[in-house]
Amino acid sequence: MAQSAVALDREAFSCAICLDLLKDPATLTCGHSYCMNCIHNHWDEEKEKQEYSCPQCRQSFVSRPVLVKNTMLALLAEQLEKSGPPVDISSVVHTHVCCDVCTGSRLTAVKSCLQCLASFCEKHLEPHYQSAALRKHQLVVPSDKLQENICPEHNEVKKMFCRSDQQLLCVVCCMDKHAGHRTVSAAAERAEKQAELEVRVDQILQRIQNKETDQDRLHQEALSLRCSADEAVRASEEIFTRLIHVMKERQAEVEQQIRTQQENEEARLKEHQQLLQSEISELKKTQAQLNTLSLTPDHNRFIQDYPELSPAETALTVQREPPGSFEHVTLALSTLSDLLQHTVKEGLDNISLAPTHVQQLPPQPETPLTQAQPEKSLPQVKLERLLLEAQPERPLPPNEPTTRKGFLKYAKEITLDLNTAHRQLSLSDENRRVTFDEDANLYPRNPNRFNYYYQVLSKQRLTGRCYWEVKWSTSATKWSDCAITIAVSYNNIKRKDKSEECKFGFNENSWALYCNKDEDYTFYFNEDETEVCGPFSSRIGVYLDHSAGVLSFYSVTTSMNLLYRVQTSFTQPLHAGVRFDAKDNGATAYFPKLN
Repeated sequence: MAQSAVALDREAFSCAICLDLLKDPATLTCGHSYCMNCIHNHWDEEKEKQEYSCPQCRQSFVSRPVLVKNTMLALLAEQLEKSGPPVDISSVVHTHVCCDVCTGSRLTAVKSCLQCLASFCEKHLEPHYQSAALRKHQLVVPSDKLQENICPEHNEVKKMFCRSDQQLLCVVCCMDKHAGHRTVSAAAERAEKQAELEVRVDQILQRIQNKETDQDRLHQEALSLRCSADEAVRASEEIFTRLIHVMKERQAEVEQQIRTQQENEEARLKEHQQLLQSEISELKKTQAQLNTLSLTPDHNRFIQDYPELSPAETALTVQREPPGSFEHVTLALSTLSDLLQHTVKEGLDNISLAPTHVQQLPPQPETPLTQAQPEKSLPQVKLERLLLEAQPERPLPPNEPTTRKGFLKYAKEITLDLNTAHRQLSLSDENRRVTFDEDANLYPRNPNRFNYYYQVLSKQRLTGRCYWEVKWSTSATKWSDCAITIAVSYNNIKRKDKSEECKFGFNENSWALYCNKDEDYTFYFNEDETEVCGPFSSRIGVYLDHSAGVLSFYSVTTSMNLLYRVQTSFTQPLHAGVRFDAKDNGATAYFPKLN
């Protein structure tokens, strides 16, 4: 039994690469140990891939580890080597087997011999260690099923395997009943199946790794979902707070208007009261005079003193306007309340609170190089649109400027959002310059990044009246390839596939001007294109009047030359954008400071 324990220990102290006892063992940081030469040879094969990993657990190392000999493992392996030859532990069984040589009281067998087809105790096993002929026999863990290796018909050891019938045979069966069949030695069949087993183990290991990767992905998706929900709640709170603020402002305005109207009405009533009081006093004075005159007995004196009609007596009774009332205000506010409740309910009913599913596996967590503005969720976009619709009507702005000096009054500094830039676009000059480099792969994955079209958006949310310019250049040798697309877009434009829903000017969320050095301009919106004529310029000016729904593109030379003007209704804040063509490597676009 002690010898059996040693056999089991040999497996624990074997190298997973050469499958033999450890020689000069070295232990990696993951805890697995290998022969020094085996692990170095393994890493030499991985050298071209510039990666080093543990063959068992696949843990990778940034640089090639420096290994030292594990002296304790080396000592144990040396002791096991001296204890006897390696044995086949694949046939380990846990049944009690008696020695076949002992007579009388039979001792427990410690080994079985596949050549002798017998089991031996420690004493009767010694010849197998001492005799040169017997040392070649294959010893295994004691088994009481050795007779299964004997052909019952020919009493020969089964050393062959028939692949046609998938069964073990003796040599006589192979030449007799199985003549003409595909037969090989049992050792050859074992070697082939061992190779298949290793492939299956590798496949299972790969599947385990894939499942673990999927498990990590699901964990990241859960975290992303939680972050998205938290952001939606924060946005909801912010938007509703703004809505409440707007309503409170309107409430204050209405209250002020009511109080002002009340004061005006009270002043008018007070004026009427004072006028009536004056007329009453005048009439009472005339009444007293007439009463005194009526008591005069002298007729002549009565006639001489009889007064003419006073103005108070002759004044007509004016039909005064009834006192003002604010019932119409209460009625109007009640109607407005019903309308707002209906609008808000309808808007919220149209908001899908279920999370949207994007056909993209979440990347590993990354640290953004600049502060990103996350793409808004559908509830946030609709709530902001509802807020914009709740704003009071504002008068149209003055006419569009006609000179560059006039446009510069509305100059807006534009910086580009690194987290939206395609990975082959390089940002520089404080993120105001973008260059197309087809050989680059600069930035980590980001859910806000365009991953097919070579596009980038600005950080700034553009509302009100804004003006900016784009200077562009190209290194294309073919004249027709010298082009760039200058655009404005809502932040909720799609970004993750090659559909035209992600391309500036080919959807209802963006407006784009295609500029070519052949003095060729084309305006795009929602897949509709309009040919535009105008003088060539490497500087394009863009004027936006968000509230008036005006978007204008200018060719900036010695004067401002209007290329195209859009008159529409913008429902969300806009972002400036640029797109490059894949054939224009080295092209740049620059958003200069204008003030």
